[in-house]
Amino acid sequence: MSETETPFAIGEISPEWLTAALTAAGLLAGERVVSFRREPVPGGSGLFGEVMRLVPDYAPAAAEAPASIIVKIPVAAEGAREIGLALRIYERESRFYRGLAAETAMTTPRCYLAQMDLGRGRFILLLEDLSGRRLGDQLAGWSEAEAEIAVAQLARLHAAAWDETGLAAHDWLPAGNDPQLVGLIQGGYQQSWGPFAAHFGDRLPPSILKAGEALGTKLPALSDMLAAPPRTLVHGDYRMDNMIFGVDPADPPFSMIDWQLIARARGVFDFAYFMAQGGDPGRRKAHEMRLLKAYHGLLEENGVAGYGFEQCLVDYRASILYGLVYIVISVGSLANADERMQALFGVALERTIRAIDELDATELMPR
Repeated sequence: MSETETPFAIGEISPEWLTAALTAAGLLAGERVVSFRREPVPGGSGLFGEVMRLVPDYAPAAAEAPASIIVKIPVAAEGAREIGLALRIYERESRFYRGLAAETAMTTPRCYLAQMDLGRGRFILLLEDLSGRRLGDQLAGWSEAEAEIAVAQLARLHAAAWDETGLAAHDWLPAGNDPQLVGLIQGGYQQSWGPFAAHFGDRLPPSILKAGEALGTKLPALSDMLAAPPRTLVHGDYRMDNMIFGVDPADPPFSMIDWQLIARARGVFDFAYFMAQGGDPGRRKAHEMRLLKAYHGLLEENGVAGYGFEQCLVDYRASILYGLVYIVISVGSLANADERMQALFGVALERTIRAIDELDATELMPR
């Protein structure tokens, strides 16, 4: 592999390739990476991507070069990789870091390299290592203090891009109801519904079981509802495992990672996903209306007009219903999931069902 060719796997990264990448990023000026060691990171193996820390040795010493680097690359498993390519998640995240990140009203890791070879389906990111800060924990769920921070940051993100402000130049960014993507998601949902209902149907109230079956044909209409204007930039995977909280006064208080599912859609989708799947059901029920009003109020404080709270609440409930899509499709990945991913599925299932039931979200199923 040449020094400029995009690696296919983390094992293909060489000191020579890393030297070339860091030199192109302006981090090396004649120094070389002579070797590096690889270290695992928490949650490093996801459904679609592999993440690892690289700790380089430089010769001569490179004072301005990073002491460690996060590398992210598509998974090696062919089936998952093909799904990721079809959904354009690797392309979306690469393009985000290539340009949109700098325009986004949310702190993200510094990107040293976002290299992609669309023709061969190869992608790689080299990112700032934020390991000195505190990573959120989806299993534990958000605390009230963490939710306050995450909701305030989310409102800033959405208000800044409201009505797709600043997004026109990024024509690669799909709408939440993009027909090709919705078709792929609908196909995956329909394929997964049978196994899901067989294994987990007894955990669902009859109304949710009925709604889940109907969603197989109603998913495009629900997607249209949640992608109707006013649209903004949505993260798509706004959960605790992707949130990094500052621990030092010099740190940004909050940073967000994993931008693979970004799209143009109703912003409250991110809020609903965070509240329902990332929070203990009792804590979510106790705080969701207060936090939803705070989110909506912050939108208005940051210049958003013409989007009333009642519409925001309807969109919140519809987004809660859409959360079932994530749960059902995840079933197809459980066979190869590690222990933590199995546990994540379990809590997401319980939390989502409770939220749908308590908010009577099935009422919003398209007719």
